[in-house]
Amino acid sequence: MAASADSPEGKLAIQLYDQIIAMSNRFLHHCSTFSIGVLALKNPSYDEIAKQFAKVAEIVELISADFDPMMGQKAMEYCQLMAAMGNAIANHDVETLSKLTDEMARKPGL
Repeated sequence: MAASADSPEGKLAIQLYDQIIAMSNRFLHHCSTFSIGVLALKNPSYDEIAKQFAKVAEIVELISADFDPMMGQKAMEYCQLMAAMGNAIANHDVETLSKLTDEMARKPGL
């Protein structure tokens, strides 16, 4: 049976999506506020956090495909951007992180 937004699975997908948006917002706030040196000290690292949220996005994409395919796509986009930001932090790439932070700031809902 296909999931709907009102089904338990659909509600779970929406809750997980909201958590992805909240974490994306946290990435944006932290990357806009702190130096890359401070960001690199975080444990778990931003890279590790992004990898975990990518797994969450896969779940959202799978569940939401029946009732809101765009939700899954947007979840994946936010997680890909967080992964790129985490990678830039890990590599101490200030220029790339700045560009990615600007890109994240232009995303709707943040």
